[in-house]
Amino acid sequence: MKPKIFTKTINKIFNRIFLLLLLLFVKNSKPASSKPASSKPASSKSASSKSATIYIDPQKESFEEMKWKFSNRDRVNFLFDIIDNNPKDDYLYYNELYLFQKATEPNQDLQLTPQIYQQLCKLFNANPHTGLTKSEFNSSYYLHSNTLGTDLDHDFSIVLDKYITYHTEINKKYPPGSY
Repeated sequence: MKPKIFTKTINKIFNRIFLLLLLLFVKNSKPASSKPASSKPASSKSASSKSATIYIDPQKESFEEMKWKFSNRDRVNFLFDIIDNNPKDDYLYYNELYLFQKATEPNQDLQLTPQIYQQLCKLFNANPHTGLTKSEFNSSYYLHSNTLGTDLDHDFSIVLDKYITYHTEINKKYPPGSY
């Protein structure tokens, strides 16, 4: 098989897996308000640690307008909730982090290996058998960003774009109220 064809095949497989992860996220998340997406601005934070509902409308807002509705805490929570799906257990295990890395950094030279995963767990003082907690994942963007080369804005932009694209395509195929 030629390298270009192989790369395209791998990208197609990866995109399907990522879309399945997004679908699982949507299936496992609580439904939002029944009001249309544009009817309500981004909500303020509640006293709890859970994120408030943030309404976005790709039909009326630019990507940049939608992206900046999210605080850094919301961004980390959004990423963590999308990544944590196999199983949905509040820990990010190797397979979940591997797919996340492939989505946000497709460079083969920076591929997450089991050995690198073990080193990450050691850096975060995490148990490699359970994975990273949300707090440890959060620290990858703040305490360890220089060591790991992480970029919250970059990662969030990629995942949010895929999320919006997926949901926009689903709404074209199955418009709300059409079934």
